[in-house]
Amino acid sequence: SNGFLNVGYRRNLSNNINKPNWLGLEVGYLVNSQGNLFGENTFKLGVNWELGKYVSVSPQLYLSDDFTEFYPAVRVGFGF
Repeated sequence: SNGFLNVGYRRNLSNNINKPNWLGLEVGYLVNSQGNLFGENTFKLGVNWELGKYVSVSPQLYLSDDFTEFYPAVRVGFGF
């Protein structure tokens, strides 16, 4: 599998403690490449948004081969 080293920041945009509204940004760099999906110097950018207590959605953009190739993606996360 391909592994990325990510850093990010997220903030609660809600003033209501009972209804949080978390929004985050992240950037990642490909540190472990397997296969030929990504080229050299691959980065990813993402925006994280929590839809509820256990679900998050993150539209992402992968930039590969020194920013000459672009791949859009959507990550959906489920917590337990």
